[in-house]
This record gives sequence, structure tokens and C-alpha cells, in this order.
Amino acid sequence: MKIFWIRHCEAEGNLYRRCHGQYNGLVTENGKAQLSALQKRFENTKIDAIYSSDLYRAWRTANALAEPRGLIVTTHKGLREIFLGPWEDMPWVETKRGWPEDDAAFSLRPWEFALKSAETIDEIVERGVSALREIVLRHKSEDSIAIVSHGMFTRALMTRISGLSVKEINTLPHGDNTSVSVLNYENNKYSIELYADNSHLGELSTLAQQSWWREGTDTVDPGFLFRTPDFKTESKRVEAYRRDAWFSIYGDLVGYEAGSLLNMAREQQAGHPRAVVFAVEDGEPVGILQLDVEANLKPGTGHISFFYLEPRCRGKGMGVQLLGHAVSVYRELGRSEVVLRVADSNEHALYFYKKHGFKQFGIEDGHKGQLLLLSLDITVPPNEPSVQWR
Repeated sequence: MKIFWIRHCEAEGNLYRRCHGQYNGLVTENGKAQLSALQKRFENTKIDAIYSSDLYRAWRTANALAEPRGLIVTTHKGLREIFLGPWEDMPWVETKRGWPEDDAAFSLRPWEFALKSAETIDEIVERGVSALREIVLRHKSEDSIAIVSHGMFTRALMTRISGLSVKEINTLPHGDNTSVSVLNYENNKYSIELYADNSHLGELSTLAQQSWWREGTDTVDPGFLFRTPDFKTESKRVEAYRRDAWFSIYGDLVGYEAGSLLNMAREQQAGHPRAVVFAVEDGEPVGILQLDVEANLKPGTGHISFFYLEPRCRGKGMGVQLLGHAVSVYRELGRSEVVLRVADSNEHALYFYKKHGFKQFGIEDGHKGQLLLLSLDITVPPNEPSVQWR
């Protein structure tokens, strides 16, 4: 039996640099492009059945192979990523600050990882072995099947299949999004023919854009901590960010009202504890995100009222982490979309938002010209069509 073992495509956690173990998020725009590359890789490959973790990012990847073949994905909870307990949906830089010993264990010595209420590596290996055994027993020796799962889960399971102890997990490199491993199963034994190959990705590679996995580098890519401003001592910084953004867009300060904008920020902070946050790097604020949880720009959505990074932090691929914070807040509140206004003259902002999946749904008059209304769908849909393992 041949088993194609595939890691899911790029998903929100990979892009936003947040801990998405069993947190259920969406795939990214780059992830969708990776799926097209994966489909092309397998277009002439025989696959008789397809299985995946029941988390959306894995099912979406599996369905990209199932749909053109007329197959239905079978989802299995035993193929899920490691559960990270209190870390779920937390920025990775926050785990490093708040749990330095546990973070170091997870990244460098996974066999020592023992965070309270989270899974251990031994536990995910055992459920992985069990799930894989259940699946192969369904099939004949001449079958070819595909299984889609997750990064840490795959690495841990492949360590066991390779005949290595869990303490030797670091001998296997991290797999890219949609990377492909090939297993052969014969006479009740597994052998690894190929491990974590990403040759179909090219410039679509997720790992190529990140450094945390490289030997000799930090275990966490550059990232922001988020904290609420103290308006008694930091109102000048909040106002300075607003003033700079206004001037950058319009070229002057005509119509700019510092007092009303500061009052707006205070009201937003009072409305939700995570609504107004500084993006903090090396202990210093370098940007701000303001969410207006009460705004009704579009029913059932969550409004971003202000999004700003200092010029020195732009162009480094980090601004998307603020978007990740907004998605986290509004998905927790049950909102279906994230919405915002962008001046039609703000070409850099428009490029950024559209690159990350925002679509225009309207237009309105602004202080100095037209404002485009953009929205990002953050609803995680059901895994349909699929069959849940029973």
C-alpha cells in the first residue's frame, strides 16, 4: 500500500504567527495558491481514498485532491495537530515571554514539552499510530491513499515510523505547507520513501519566508506583543500615530481633530479589553490597532477603525500580525467578517488588504475623497462534503 502523507496548506496561524494547534482557522491566499500547485503535482497520480484531520485547514487541503477525483474526504480527529492548551490562538512571541521554559522545550526539546492541559509529544504519537492503523486496515495492499495532517503531528509520527525515539525528533526537518511524504506499507511494516518534499511549491513556499526553523536562528520569527495603551501616560503617542497617518494620506492636517480621535480610542478601549492595542517590539510600541466592536458598517461584522505601523517596521511582513489580532477578537465575538474603510488614494493599504483577502463591497464619501469599504470573510465553514470517521 502506498500512502501519500501531506501537510495542510498555509493557514492563518502560519501567516499571523499565532499558535494554532487545534484552533480552527482558515487558509490564506498563499495557501490557496499552494493547493493549485499540489493539485498539479498529483494530477496523474492514482489515489483511491483521502483522509484528513477534521480541522478545516487539513480538510480544505484534502478536498483539493478529492474533488477532481470525485472522492469524499473522510475526516478523523486522531489526525489533528497537537493541542496547545492555554497557548491556543496566542502569538508565538507571547509564549516565549510568558512561558520561556515551556516554549524552549516545545521548539528545541519537544520530548520534554509538558505544558499544563496541553498534549505531549508521546500522546500525539500514540493517537497518530492508532489513527494510521485504523485507516490502513480499511484498504487492500494495492490501494493508494492520501492522508492530510499537520506539522508537529507529522514530524512526531514520522519519527516513530522511522524507528527513532522521540528524543531523536530533531533529526527530521520541519515540513513546509503542502509538503509530501510517501510511505509504503507492506507485511505490517511502514517504510518512508520520501519525506517532506516541497518541490512543487517554488516561490509559494511558506518556510522560505520564515526563519524560525533554520538552524542557528531564533525559534520565533520577529513578532509583536500586544498590550493596551495607558491613556494617562501614552495619549501623545496614540495621537501622533493618528496625525502621521492623516498627513501621509492627505498631505496636510486640514480637518484633523486630535481630541475627537483620542476620545474615540478611549471609548473603543472601554468597549472591549482587546479593542485598542499597541504593537510592541523589543519593549517599545511601534504601531497601533483600533477595533470598534460597536460599529455597524455591515451587519454582523467587526470594524477596524485604525491600523498603523511606524515606517521603520513596514515592508517586513509583520503588519499582517495586527490583522491576525483583529481576526482573533472578532471570531471570538462571533462576527462573520472584518470590515474597514480605506481612502482610494491609499495605494499601499489597498494592496496590503487585497493581498490578504479583503474584497470591496461598497464606497462612500470621505473627508477628502472617496473611501472604499472592504471586508474579509473570517467564518470557518463546515467540512462539506466529507464523512466523519466513526
